[in-house]
Amino acid sequence: MIAHIDNFVKASGMIKKQAYACNIIDPQDDRPRFYNTETTRILRSGSDTLNIRRQAGVWVSLPTRGGGGGESPPAHRVHYTSTSTMSREEVIRGKVEKKAHSCYSLSTMTIPPEQLDLLRTAIFYALVSCGVAFLWTPLLTKLLYKYKITRRAEYDASLGIDGRKEKKGVPIMGGLVVILTVAVLTFAFNWERQFTWVPIGVMLLAALLGGLDDVLHIYGHKRRLRKINHTLRLIRIHKDWKQRIWLTITLPWTAFKRTSLWLGSHPGKGLHVHERLLMQFLAGSVTAWWIYVKLGEHWRDIYIPFDGYVHIGWWIIPLIIAFVMATANAVNFTDGMDGLAGGALIITFSALALLSWIGGYPEIMYLNTMTVGALITYTYFNVKPARFQMGDTGSLGLGALLAINAIVINKMLLLPFLGFIFYLELGSVILQLTGRYTLGRRILKMAPLHHHFELRGWSEEKTVMRFWIMHAAVVLLGIWIALF
Repeated sequence: MIAHIDNFVKASGMIKKQAYACNIIDPQDDRPRFYNTETTRILRSGSDTLNIRRQAGVWVSLPTRGGGGGESPPAHRVHYTSTSTMSREEVIRGKVEKKAHSCYSLSTMTIPPEQLDLLRTAIFYALVSCGVAFLWTPLLTKLLYKYKITRRAEYDASLGIDGRKEKKGVPIMGGLVVILTVAVLTFAFNWERQFTWVPIGVMLLAALLGGLDDVLHIYGHKRRLRKINHTLRLIRIHKDWKQRIWLTITLPWTAFKRTSLWLGSHPGKGLHVHERLLMQFLAGSVTAWWIYVKLGEHWRDIYIPFDGYVHIGWWIIPLIIAFVMATANAVNFTDGMDGLAGGALIITFSALALLSWIGGYPEIMYLNTMTVGALITYTYFNVKPARFQMGDTGSLGLGALLAINAIVINKMLLLPFLGFIFYLELGSVILQLTGRYTLGRRILKMAPLHHHFELRGWSEEKTVMRFWIMHAAVVLLGIWIALF
């Protein structure tokens, strides 16, 4: 199909800015450019009116009444790209047809060479990432053993479960094999200022937070948090009036630190819950700033499954922060069995790579496939019996990256599907906390959910494999929804 546009059709005063034609390529850039503008366009082709609507990474022509009174051609799905390099006059004069390339229909499964090149490159990056990770994994393992960055019983309650005692002494911070491999390869081959520097930066920030927690659990000292009642008593009886004023001013901060313990157990040597929440909030804020300020107006639309795109303006900011924090913690909770988090992350990042390819985000697709490649290596060494474990370093960093990569391709509301097992584990922790503080009893035998099944008699291998299968099925459902 050769795109031919005779004129703009104004619909309720909403048509403006640019015309769109089929697969038009910027002559200064050999990469195909995909949609990045408003949700609906009305274009006139000959005597018929085509209602063009953005759905699941493509523009879809919807049948409407033509200008001449007849029906428009049958609806078909094609990729459309911006004619930003052409003037309005060129479009109106019909010169679009001279610069347009042939479109392809998904129903015929004909993929243009440009798209195949992107797919080949993405797979190549995955293979390179897997190979590089394999090469330096023995060095990382040796360093973790040398400096005794290993799992300790005094801060890990799950080691008390029968059959898990052999995990004591296994190195943690194995997630570095993914974090560092992806960061270095992205910097070397996929460093695109608009799309990749913030995801990598936020991933490294979250990984730094997790690494600090991992190290403090081993080499740190126990710290105590003053109780609120104790603080109130000191405000009344402390001899130093300056100290009383200081305690009064900082009382809200003290209350926040104490109440944040409801979200987790006392960490002992590691980072306290409020410190982790603040760092995760910072990571989410950086992501929100980048998308809202740097990427521009079009990223303030949110994709609603089966409904299309809705412009929500600044409300996108708290949503992004919430999803980044929730996803980072969800992956962290899931990393409790050998191979569980690694295998599930491979499935999710593979799905994100596919959706990035369909949506026309090559830089994000490359970032996802690099992550998949490194995760294959990590999971190879992490299956039972694990040579090392991901630790907070990997789980927080990869959780943040997962959220960002889904948000930037506008699939944020599909995260509970694409990251199903992670959100299921997060939900089990919330459910357990709710029962603990409202009903005064546990709802599950132990949280997160995989420990509940372990205590019910499931073996670790059985739990991991069934969780992988459930996760893959729901991720497929998420991909199916994204295509509407």
